Amino acid sequence: MLAAPALAGAAPVRSETGRDEVPPTLGWIGAESRPDGKPTTLMQVIPDVAPAAAQAHYIVYLNRRGGTYSPGGNDARINKSSIARQVVSVPAFGGSEGGWSQVMSCVTQVFAPFDIEITDTDPGSQPHIEAVVGGSPDVLGLDPTVGGVSPFTPSCGVITNSIVYIFSDIYRDDYETVCEVVAQEVAHSFGLDHEYLPSDPMTYLDYNGLKTFQDVTTPCGEFGPRPCGLPNAPVCRQTQNSFQLLRERVGIGDPPPKVAIASPANGATVPPDFTLSASATDDQGITKAELYVDGQLLDTVTDAPYLLTVSGLVEGAHQIAVRAYDAKNTGSATINVTVQLGAPAPEPVTDPGGNGADGSTIVGGCTAGGGEGGVLLAVAIFFLASRGRNGRRARRASRPLRFAPLPRRRPR
Repeated sequence: MLAAPALAGAAPVRSETGRDEVPPTLGWIGAESRPDGKPTTLMQVIPDVAPAAAQAHYIVYLNRRGGTYSPGGNDARINKSSIARQVVSVPAFGGSEGGWSQVMSCVTQVFAPFDIEITDTDPGSQPHIEAVVGGSPDVLGLDPTVGGVSPFTPSCGVITNSIVYIFSDIYRDDYETVCEVVAQEVAHSFGLDHEYLPSDPMTYLDYNGLKTFQDVTTPCGEFGPRPCGLPNAPVCRQTQNSFQLLRERVGIGDPPPKVAIASPANGATVPPDFTLSASATDDQGITKAELYVDGQLLDTVTDAPYLLTVSGLVEGAHQIAVRAYDAKNTGSATINVTVQLGAPAPEPVTDPGGNGADGSTIVGGCTAGGGEGGVLLAVAIFFLASRGRNGRRARRASRPLRFAPLPRRRPR
């Protein structure tokens, strides 16, 4: 174990603008490597800054396009980053369009209980936290096993306009893990520590399923329990409840639409041409619905009822997804079907409801009061899988911890 630098009493970095000076790196918290060889994540410890006023609404920008970042106090509005020790260029997200869509949908789902807007459109001068998704850790001079990094303060405070990095190249097409690392790094900038709970995205521990913020009080820690906070610094809290802490700091969110596919049933065998029926409910109304086959966006519709035609799917297994949107959230339902020539066509459901009793995978929130007063979107979807169809196409560690000095930069 390496000795940690003295953190207690570290003077805040102050400048007239609060963003021109390069804050010193007091150390790094997190495991440099894992026993299982999987990628790890780090927190860059920077001095405390003056507490920021609570915002009425928080925006998290998932940047898939990459960009150039300069050293300085964190300010996502002007690409100043404490983690960048020199001017660096981070490449764009290298995954597929379907992969990016999966990341966006997953991150939206994980943060749905909170008043946080997830977007992949640059908010510009609006206050926001930026999650740069792309490239590999060597871009920032970090060890090749690092999958993500965020700044963090000794007081476990919110870092306004923080920039965090998720090195998606090392995860390849494991988009669910990319989503979980985005959630962890963003939450670090809201002051959440690593958590000793496998089902929470703040953990280092393995979990079979999507990690979501748990309404559970648990110790902090990487591979063993410890109080929350940094070595040689005052304890931020003895335990952590990531769900309640995020709600306290950012507020309660508007739940996403609830989506269900009523016909065909999940796992059904269908002919190349068939009708898909789905529903979506939301207390704020539905702004649009999107149709995906095998991760490819085929159509976007905004007017109810939605009538599109399915025709010409090739024989074999296919994944079909319907996503519905309210003003800021996404809900989705996914089924798997097998196309076979001569299979009977499923009966279209003209009033599909929305309870998902067909076995489809439902992602989304219920309306307040169990969904009463929700807006029902009956989606009777007949879509063309052939590209020739004319239609609207959407473009598109107990202590001590391993606490290391700034990683050595490799020769460029």
